[in-house]
Amino acid sequence: MLAAIAIYVSKVFNTDILAESSYNFDSVVTSEINSSTPVCLCSVPGYDASYRVENLVASTKARCASIAMGSQEGYRLADQAIAAAIRTGSWVLLKNVHLAASWLSQLEKRLQSLNPPKGFRLFLTMETNSGIPVNILRQSMVIMNEPPPGIRANLVDCLKSISPSRLAAGPNEKVRLYFLLAWFHAVVQERLRYCPLGWSKIYEFNDSDLEAAMSMIDSWMVATAKGKANIDPAQLPWAALRVLLKQAVYGGRVDSDWDQKLLDSFVDTLFNPSAFEVGYHLVNPIADKEGLIIAEGARLEHFISWAQALPEREPPHWLSLPPNAEALISTTQGSEILSRLLKMRRTDEDESVGEALNQAKASSSSSQPAWMRQLETTAKEFLKNLNENLPSLDARGNDVNDPLFRFFEREVSLGQKLLGVIRKDLNELIGVCNGEIKQTNHLRSLIGEITKALIPGHWKRYKVNPTMSLTQWISNFVNRIQQLTRIVQSNNFTESICLGLLFFPDGFLTATRQFVSHQTKISLEELKLQLYLDYEDSLSVEIESNGFRLEGLIIQGGCLKEFRIELNEGSDYTPSRTILKWTKGSKSQETQDGADKISQQRSVDLPIYLDSSRTHLLFSASLPSHEDPGLLSRRGMCIVAAP
Repeated sequence: MLAAIAIYVSKVFNTDILAESSYNFDSVVTSEINSSTPVCLCSVPGYDASYRVENLVASTKARCASIAMGSQEGYRLADQAIAAAIRTGSWVLLKNVHLAASWLSQLEKRLQSLNPPKGFRLFLTMETNSGIPVNILRQSMVIMNEPPPGIRANLVDCLKSISPSRLAAGPNEKVRLYFLLAWFHAVVQERLRYCPLGWSKIYEFNDSDLEAAMSMIDSWMVATAKGKANIDPAQLPWAALRVLLKQAVYGGRVDSDWDQKLLDSFVDTLFNPSAFEVGYHLVNPIADKEGLIIAEGARLEHFISWAQALPEREPPHWLSLPPNAEALISTTQGSEILSRLLKMRRTDEDESVGEALNQAKASSSSSQPAWMRQLETTAKEFLKNLNENLPSLDARGNDVNDPLFRFFEREVSLGQKLLGVIRKDLNELIGVCNGEIKQTNHLRSLIGEITKALIPGHWKRYKVNPTMSLTQWISNFVNRIQQLTRIVQSNNFTESICLGLLFFPDGFLTATRQFVSHQTKISLEELKLQLYLDYEDSLSVEIESNGFRLEGLIIQGGCLKEFRIELNEGSDYTPSRTILKWTKGSKSQETQDGADKISQQRSVDLPIYLDSSRTHLLFSASLPSHEDPGLLSRRGMCIVAAP
């Protein structure tokens, strides 16, 4: 879908807009505007375009006052700076003016009465925001800025943003460090396009991180070189640079342990003395894919020329992603676009809902609006698929103090209540459409949400994939009720369970841990979670003893070969059998059984998420594998309990 949209836009505008070169900011400032026209540098959230002004100031030696807006003190300083610049014909840069929307209204009126000299320039940087006064935009030169798509564009943009004054100080080896940082920054930002495969969530990595990292490199290089023009790469403060990048500069934004491991892996791979060796691979060759060797040279121009020669769109393995990453993200983004289109409705159709409902009672079914007939059909279809009821757990014959009984009692209770609410709502919707029930605020809201394929807010009692549609949600809820019905009827709490179909899967993990603790008289603190996937037949009795059978787990980006985790081309793999066990810590070599020895093999830690959105981490497990743990982190391999 995204490729089709790109082709459509190119045909309509008769040009490839995405391939257009970046604007010449120097020409814009000096030739295309006059002193009475402010320059508005608008950007998407997380992208700071003020460096363009700062670099131009450094290259032209212009006098420029820089003020950060957002406080009362900033307003006063901005007024003083503008007044001084008008007298002297200098420049003023006001940053983040979207935080001072009310003050901008005053500035707009003030600019109309000013007669600034020829050399005066006013620059305003802002995030796109509906609160910005329209008039200030109308009388300004507005330039939209976004992070450049692709490794090449991002890398060239980063390298060209390095000012000559920064290059003048420090040893010559600093240029290659700048290049390594620019490559790292480009990879980190480009992986955001592949969320949740590239990162589990969106982080606001931006140019301020790059600027902070460059300043850090400047400080450490000056301190290490002590005035020397060259320094042995082995003597560079690698450890300090890695720690600061991982824990302060970029790592300061990361709040997920697994994303932190991913960040650490990239930093450790790039920032080491081998990066100064001839033929160093920025990207290692894999299978039939060629690697990428770092540029040779010691001047910034050499690295810029090398970067400009790269392909416009990089292959996924440059980002350490699986080969099918582009197809996966295109599918996800295409689904999101369709979901947004489905939520859009014509304004006049929305306004006619109340009138149509009022007339429904007096109208025949054939004269109902099309959307109302569709709503009635949808509600009836949902009711047809839903269970009539969910039986209750029988406390007789069960230990009410059993953690598993208490857990499933809570699950069944929520299922019964929510099933009753949904069936009641759907029946009332059908009554409204037939003119048998009067509309209420609750029903109006319900109609608005269901006609737009949205999940009603009061139905959301548990976590699901945020991209799930209403139809998918109903189907998923039906499966949850059916699983609970099966458990209630069998009265067996240790039969095979799909974690992704539980309302509170975290509660199940806690309940199983407590159950094992009660049975074995081992304290909760001593119990360690073990996960066994597609284990050997000879160990099945041993592994399954006192274990809990799971189903529906999906390995994303990997598979099992000879009972070990391995990378694949990025497709999903569903194990045929899975056992979750709680075992006591570590045992001595003499007392280890077969299952213990499996867990002691060379292994990697993998996260287990609730679903493919990777927004909710359930637990982590150590699984046998000969793969490099850092490579698995960079490839985004994980296990999910539901699609």
